[in-house]
Amino acid sequence: MRLTKYLAVQISILFATIFVSCSGGGGVTPDEKNFAAQNYDYLAPLVSDYDANGNPSAGWGILGLFEVHFDKSTGDIDMTSLRNGALYDTLEVVDITNFMNLAPCTDCAKIESIQLNSDNTLSLNISIRHPFEVGDPLKPITGRNRADLHVFNVEGLIAATPDTETLVGFPGLGETVGNSKLINADGFSAYLDTSLDEIIDTRATLHPYKLHFRDYSAGNFNPSTPTGFSSILQPTGNLVMAMGCEPDVREYKFDLEGVTRLDFLFAIGCTYAVSAATKNMRFTPEYRIPQHNKKAASEVHVEIKTNNLMGGIATSDCTLNVKVLDMSHGVGGGRES
Repeated sequence: MRLTKYLAVQISILFATIFVSCSGGGGVTPDEKNFAAQNYDYLAPLVSDYDANGNPSAGWGILGLFEVHFDKSTGDIDMTSLRNGALYDTLEVVDITNFMNLAPCTDCAKIESIQLNSDNTLSLNISIRHPFEVGDPLKPITGRNRADLHVFNVEGLIAATPDTETLVGFPGLGETVGNSKLINADGFSAYLDTSLDEIIDTRATLHPYKLHFRDYSAGNFNPSTPTGFSSILQPTGNLVMAMGCEPDVREYKFDLEGVTRLDFLFAIGCTYAVSAATKNMRFTPEYRIPQHNKKAASEVHVEIKTNNLMGGIATSDCTLNVKVLDMSHGVGGGRES
């Protein structure tokens, strides 16, 4: 780790556990440039496919949505849920798309720790867990007692607010990346941008994310089993975030050079599929597709081996080592080229 001359020692800010609550207790007020005063409880998820009856059958969307404010001068941080609607224990909610619309994840993300580092970076350890506990098949089926709401490919996505966002354009790709200051992203994604733009114009089309629940193995997925997994109460592998799971913690590292405060949206994205067609199927759902609609690679890493590029000299070159992890193409351990 390269140290700068600005900080000689590592400064640890010992905040106690910072919870994300429905009330956003201690949060900034609406006149302090946040979005919590708005109602985004029914922010619709994107849907990638429909069945023969016109019902959503597969898709991806925003499981939870938060705004984060960090003041470098004081060390204060605030994380507030933008989706605060009540989630009732109702038998009528069957399709997972409806579940997504009911704002299930208002308190399933938590800042575990915050630390200022000697290289002028900020480390936020953020945990994500499933909003529902694992179901009990020995008890009556209810809106909460079920086993058909597992989700996949959970990503903590960072989107800078428009007033703090500067853009880097890639004209050849027709994409723009915002300067969110996140320096350890697992990748950049565009699939949630349309939904985010319904809240604020993020300006960028690609947003950095960290991948949670990084179990790339097949786990206990078994296509010969009607439910898809040998244990539908505790499915493993295929980047699944199972109901009742333990929180998964990832480090989000931000560059604070020239920054006095950070303001960004934290979106918890996931992919899913309709897994129970009726209430009676809640403990016998069908999970037939590992990865559940993941279209893009889970991770892409580029390592610069040599860099001899020189401006205006077409014969100059560099050597890159590109690693791609894309389980949709059977690449469980990454591929080098």
